[in-house]
Amino acid sequence: MIAFWSLVGVIYVWTGWQQKQRLNLSATAGGQMPYLVYAEGVAKDGLLAHFGDRNRMPLIPSLLSFLYEDDWDAFVYRASVFAIVSSKLVLIGIGILAYRHLPFWSATVLALIPTVCIFPYKASFVQAELAYYGLLFATWLMICRLLQRSSWPAAVVCGLVLGVTYLAKASAVGALVAFLVVGLCRIVILWYRSAKGSDAPDRRRREMWRVLRDTGIVVLVFLAVASPYLTANKARFGRFFYNVNSTFFMWCDSWAQAKSFADAHDLASHYPQAPPEQIPSLRNYWRTHSASQMGRRLAYGFSTLAGLALRGPYAKYLAAATGLCVVLALRQRKRLAQIIRRRAYVATFCVLFVVGYLFSYAWYAQVAYGDRFVLSLVLPVMFSLLWLGWRLGRDMQPIPLLGRRVPFADVLCLILIALLLLDGGAVMAGGAWQPTREFVQFYYNETREQQQAGNLVEAEKGYRGVIQLDPEFAPAYHDLGMMALISGRTDAAVDNLAKAAELAPDNADIFNSYGSALLQGGRPEEALSAFREAVRLNPTLAPAWYNLGGTCHMLGKEECAVNALARLRSLDSGMGEQLARLLD
Repeated sequence: MIAFWSLVGVIYVWTGWQQKQRLNLSATAGGQMPYLVYAEGVAKDGLLAHFGDRNRMPLIPSLLSFLYEDDWDAFVYRASVFAIVSSKLVLIGIGILAYRHLPFWSATVLALIPTVCIFPYKASFVQAELAYYGLLFATWLMICRLLQRSSWPAAVVCGLVLGVTYLAKASAVGALVAFLVVGLCRIVILWYRSAKGSDAPDRRRREMWRVLRDTGIVVLVFLAVASPYLTANKARFGRFFYNVNSTFFMWCDSWAQAKSFADAHDLASHYPQAPPEQIPSLRNYWRTHSASQMGRRLAYGFSTLAGLALRGPYAKYLAAATGLCVVLALRQRKRLAQIIRRRAYVATFCVLFVVGYLFSYAWYAQVAYGDRFVLSLVLPVMFSLLWLGWRLGRDMQPIPLLGRRVPFADVLCLILIALLLLDGGAVMAGGAWQPTREFVQFYYNETREQQQAGNLVEAEKGYRGVIQLDPEFAPAYHDLGMMALISGRTDAAVDNLAKAAELAPDNADIFNSYGSALLQGGRPEEALSAFREAVRLNPTLAPAWYNLGGTCHMLGKEECAVNALARLRSLDSGMGEQLARLLD
């Protein structure tokens, strides 16, 4: 088995490197740019002095800061290598936890699912998600063990892991909330039983104090680990738990509203200086929205999450494990009831954990969504299903297989392993570096943001990367051409804008830009044709009428210029006056 996992590890690293070479073509790909910029700031200013955007958490940027150097391209390269290696280390950690707490074949299934179905698709990208998936799974597992077996050393470890998980992703607070709710319920039940004089009241009181001790240790250690970040929040933003997503964006109705609010306020520097009723919050949302609106928002979110989950490569494995548990539960009802009764608090925590995260993800889906949300729950849910299937299937009649009698649950695990190995072959064959339409669009959007922020060097790399992945993506040719036009590289501008016009023959804006490049390149007759095509495609496009009128005047076609002026005045009086002064 050591040889098998060693081979899997080598293949994983090779796959991640292929992804870096063929898909992760620049810093603007895959949403990694904010982490790289955050890491650069930490390297230059120090972890406690640099606040980042208060959207991404500091764990990954602080680690990346040790790799920083002034050569940006070299830093991006090192960061990608770090992403591949660190994600492999996370997989090793998941495997250790799986083999420690599950029987052999079930553990193999659990270890293979992220190795084949989740991590390869993100391996080379500098993000917090992969580390967070592993850390959140470890947090969940530690809490389950602590709820089942009280121990102060286990509580310390649980608080440490929870704190590190929070520093990777702020949504780790959800696990802490679920743990605290279960702890509170447990204390109330124990206190009630002790007060009512139930059997062994002294034992109940001792158990209650153990619960209080464990809960207190987890919270205190968590706060100790997160305290530098939390105190920095308090100093600058006036509150310990400050994150633009959970503090503001969660209570917006759309990403456009969230972005508009972020653009109006420097959320990374200070708490918004605005009247309370203008700041997105739970209180304001509750005051301005009806119950039916909230219900529709949740319904939209759950349907979106369900669609993402069903399309995921892990979906069939979750479905198979769920089917196994349902079949076994129907046949072993007494055994199921016994398991739940003995682990009532663990079961309650697991339900609160999954349901709580699903509701928060569904609520946020109206603002932003993606498979990164549902992926965080795959490992805890799959572990629970495999563990339950193993416990329910232990008393089932073994199945003859290849001359041996194999436990019922192990037969399904062997089938799943075979399917996972087949999926692994597809990943090796290129599945991990095949660009999807969504990836290319997101890559383009991230690149545009860098251009708007003034990072033109990285924006040009990004546009070229988009074109390399999708040679028919017209907007990237257009923006690349406009960058060349602004910088005075007329020939490059004409070439890129001509390609954009060829790929998008019904886009008036592209033809208007193409005409501008031709005009700047000393080709007014061709420019005139491009402007005429632009106004034909969109008769209300004022800039195209302005350019058309000016070009007609340049070529001595005064009647054409006058007609363009008349049309322009009806569309935009200010621009019309500018053209009139040009024609005088």
